[in-house]
Amino acid sequence: MFDPKVFFPVMSVFLGLLAMSSGASAFEINSRVVVVDGLQDVEDKDGFAAFGLSAVGGNGIQLEVATGGGCKPHDYTLHVSSRVLEAAPPIVEARLTLDKHADRCKAIVSGTLHLQLPDLGIPGPYVFLLKAGPDEMRMMMDGGGAPEALTTAPSTPPLALKSGTPASLGDPLSAINSAEIVAGVDGATLLVSLVYDGGCEEHGFEAWWDGSYDKSLPPRAGVLIFHDAGGDACRALVNKTIQIAVDDILEGQGEVIIDVHGLNVPSIEATLP
Repeated sequence: MFDPKVFFPVMSVFLGLLAMSSGASAFEINSRVVVVDGLQDVEDKDGFAAFGLSAVGGNGIQLEVATGGGCKPHDYTLHVSSRVLEAAPPIVEARLTLDKHADRCKAIVSGTLHLQLPDLGIPGPYVFLLKAGPDEMRMMMDGGGAPEALTTAPSTPPLALKSGTPASLGDPLSAINSAEIVAGVDGATLLVSLVYDGGCEEHGFEAWWDGSYDKSLPPRAGVLIFHDAGGDACRALVNKTIQIAVDDILEGQGEVIIDVHGLNVPSIEATLP
């Protein structure tokens, strides 16, 4: 007797194993470093999570990364701005981006990037400010590029799911571009790339789930992104990636689709890898 509850999970595992055996290049992770004239035109093509940064000596850093995929090579690029910000000490900005080459597979692809920093001719210590996915990391470097002291952490921990429904839907979003479930250091994390109007005030975000699942195969759970614009009257388009801890939704479920929605924007699906 055909049982869809058994058939589909088994087929999902089989297809995942088939993808992994399709070639050695499937899980290839590449990296490069480029110097750019400012970061204003640098965009992250595909979202990912950066879980840890550590010094490896000399003028290099080591970065742990993870994202969904498994069928095509993943190319990371560290864009280092040549525009040194005047401060005490000076600040060098950089952004790490990812091109997954339209990889639609759902395995968790993780690895370690070894990145050599360029010599920008800074004579003394400086702050190396790295933005990587939803994280922002800072490290002190000396003028030769060697790490002097390292104090790095994600810019914010994942948002904890709030239970129930909020009293209001909050302020509108301009778009939800993508949503992806990845394996985080503290459990499964939902990465949501969104856009809002603003630029002059700090904006706040909450994630709400009413605890229910739609009776479908696979089941679906809805997560509402509550946006507090903080009275911001500016109208610049701001891109932001938020992290949401979703172990509560996934616990005890073989497969779940998470529908992510917010005020004035269409919902978008995120599925288990």
